[in-house]
Amino acid sequence: MVITGLRGPVAPVVVMMGVAGTGKSVVGSALAEATGWAFLDADDFHPEANLRKMRGGVPLTDADRWPWLEDLSQLLIDTRVEASAASSLALH
Repeated sequence: MVITGLRGPVAPVVVMMGVAGTGKSVVGSALAEATGWAFLDADDFHPEANLRKMRGGVPLTDADRWPWLEDLSQLLIDTRVEASAASSLALH
């Protein structure tokens, strides 16, 4: 599927979400390889404070995640990344 916008054809953006250890990065990498799209793993964009918490087994709070999600959103807008993987959020 090709979406035509004001600047011409745009590849669709694929964001994969799920709980840790479900294979998002594996599937995202395979999709990127098969399509020639770029792939970014959202975990690579966590701030150092979040990484320290995760390494220590401390769950992230919504307050920890919002700045990270805002950064990822802007990254997608700025670079039109076609494939990305992210851990799912706790839904209330």
